[in-house]
Amino acid sequence: MRTLQIIGPSSKLDRPSLCQVLRESTGPYLESLTVIVPKAWYPIHPSKNLKSSDDPAKNYSLLDIVFKKSSTLRKLKSLHVGGQLAGPEFFNFLPQSIIKLAWEICPLTATAFAQSLVSWRKDETPQLPSQPGTLRSSDHLVQWLPNLKCCSVFDDCQNWPRKDRTAVEEALKEQGVCSHIDFQVKKESSGLDESDLENEEESEGTETEYEHYLRRDSAYDMSDLGSSESDMY
Repeated sequence: MRTLQIIGPSSKLDRPSLCQVLRESTGPYLESLTVIVPKAWYPIHPSKNLKSSDDPAKNYSLLDIVFKKSSTLRKLKSLHVGGQLAGPEFFNFLPQSIIKLAWEICPLTATAFAQSLVSWRKDETPQLPSQPGTLRSSDHLVQWLPNLKCCSVFDDCQNWPRKDRTAVEEALKEQGVCSHIDFQVKKESSGLDESDLENEEESEGTETEYEHYLRRDSAYDMSDLGSSESDMY
């Protein structure tokens, strides 16, 4: 299996079950993963969220747990996330193989994203045995998500301060990444010019892919895993 889409799951698939599916039933050759859940799907209020827990029923950072605890998704090339599934460690544990990244309606901050864009990590790419005097793979550092070519953020960025959005867009541009940050930024006391306001008004009423999928929830039957696997719904 190279492609997995789980979109608008019913209550039959709860958080622990979804976590188990992603950790144990995907396989090392999965290249494209889309997981989009409604806001009403087993929500965890921030005041009750246990950040240190590895139990997805108590910690809404389900994908953080999956990437941290499992190596089966190390070859992912495309990841699209929607809903309360990612937390503060999400960017830290993303597979370096990712080429296309998209998220929406997720509790992810522009600051954390911007910091990740300029960070460096240990190279996870398998390499041939090094010659004497050369750096070993474990010592070799690479830029965060060195293969990233396309990044899309929907809805969340309406709460991003303008300076944070600008920092993210500039970092993506510097790395040659095609970016799609499609919603309005947070209005600030510094003021917006007329063109900015017009752009924000045009963005209002725009349907995100997440909302588009939710309108079609009735078409999906998550009673068995087989219905979660598809190239496109």
